[in-house]
Amino acid sequence: MRRWTSWRAAQHETDDVALSNRKVDALGERLRDSPTPAPEDLELLSEVLIEHNAALQEVSERLSSLGYPATTRLKTSGTLIEKLRRESHLTLKSIRDVAGARIVRPMTLDEQDEVARRILELWPGARLIDRRERPSHGYRAIHIVPTIGRCPVEIQLRTLYQDTWAQIMESFGDRWGRAIRYGGEPDDPDGAVEGVDVTRADFVRMWKETADALYTLAQVENRIARIKAGTAVDESASAEGLQETVDSQFGLLRDLVRDIARALEGQRGG
Repeated sequence: MRRWTSWRAAQHETDDVALSNRKVDALGERLRDSPTPAPEDLELLSEVLIEHNAALQEVSERLSSLGYPATTRLKTSGTLIEKLRRESHLTLKSIRDVAGARIVRPMTLDEQDEVARRILELWPGARLIDRRERPSHGYRAIHIVPTIGRCPVEIQLRTLYQDTWAQIMESFGDRWGRAIRYGGEPDDPDGAVEGVDVTRADFVRMWKETADALYTLAQVENRIARIKAGTAVDESASAEGLQETVDSQFGLLRDLVRDIARALEGQRGG
């Protein structure tokens, strides 16, 4: 009898969660379809955000205990509603980056793999998304998405190269339209960029191509680290020769980033 009672209690709890999940998705549909969200729906959305924030705090604390302090952020109500309207296939419950944590470290690609492995040990059932070989509109990183309770939390794991590229692309989005971050065209794509003889659309395209150059650079540095550690397999090039290549390419990329930063500064508010 006790076993049956326990089973019914667990089943009742599961039913409550399922009902709550249906309510969350119904809320998302109303937020997407309504030109002006109802006050009661905004209040419900605030409750959803509070739940995700608690999950985010737990993730942040566990990452810190592992030696990986992270910056965290929670999407705003306005950003969530915008995303639901922009990506109509999504449900509110399926959005995995309502809560997000970001780890940025100076590391090679192999070291990035090792950090990801250690994080996965904290949450063995977490989803791993590797966007290095298959980037999203130039964006590269490793994402790990554990689910705390019923709340997914997206952990972004970036090298310095990956973070620099992403931060600059986000700056484009802040100035020329958020669509840029999702593969779209900038506002006024034919508009001139101050100090550079290209259009905004050309400038964004060039920066997306730079993502490939940065990744190649990261791969070369990874090879150097393997050679120095004695773990390289069938490496014919020397670490010194590869380092010269890295230094040369890094100088070119450094100058490009500097010029882009200047151009963005000139476009502030534009």
